[in-house]
Amino acid sequence: QICIIIIKKLKIALEFKNVHYKYPGTEKWILKDINLKVPKNSFHIIAGPTGSGKTTLLMVARGFHKEWGGNFHGNIYILNQNIKDSDIGRLGSNVGIIFQNPSTQLHQLRVIDEIMSAPMYQGLPLQECKKRVETVVNQILDVGFYNRSPNELSYGEQQKVALAACLSMECEILLLDEPFSFLDPKSVREILDILLKFKKRGKTIILTTHNLEQVSSYADRIVLINNGELILDGSPEEVLYSNNLEEILTSPLSIKVAKLLLYKTSS
Repeated sequence: QICIIIIKKLKIALEFKNVHYKYPGTEKWILKDINLKVPKNSFHIIAGPTGSGKTTLLMVARGFHKEWGGNFHGNIYILNQNIKDSDIGRLGSNVGIIFQNPSTQLHQLRVIDEIMSAPMYQGLPLQECKKRVETVVNQILDVGFYNRSPNELSYGEQQKVALAACLSMECEILLLDEPFSFLDPKSVREILDILLKFKKRGKTIILTTHNLEQVSSYADRIVLINNGELILDGSPEEVLYSNNLEEILTSPLSIKVAKLLLYKTSS
């Protein structure tokens, strides 16, 4: 008998190769020799304490270092294309980003205009923009929000608006920087459920956090980063039961709760 084993090669959404970065006018390297592959259609968590470099990791993935300057070495690939060959506008078509405080990226007078402006910036015809917005908004926001000002909304509602704007651009990859910092547990679950829904439809989700308790049970992989270095890249089980974790994330209770939630999800 001949046994044939077919190994399915994972398609990579985002890849860092030997990435180093430090901000303009500083001597400290914020990222140090980062090597990481994020498969398409996966839910990745970048975890680490404040100041570990996880936010900067997302920002350089989006290509912002090209505008900031500073010292950058290495290569970053989005859907197998080196971002050195793409301007920030083109990157925005494939990579959406939501900042820790979403109000900083909401500038229109009405929610519906905020979401509509995202695909319009791509130069799409008006009817195509309307079609995309209707498809996304109906899954994330109630109709009653359409004519409200983004400034009137809670942080959780603003997160949903920013998320809807990204999704209306049909970005393949969504980057979220500490998206739950200002949210109550109910809003956290709502946002996570929305992200999981779109992950099942082929999107790649990458978010940063210092609190694994909230998100570990949703993750395919968890990346642990500290002092600009990638310490561990593994499954939720591998990371939560790693000796490195308690050394870096100094919240034993939070870690215990994350382990319990992961156990309940898998059992």
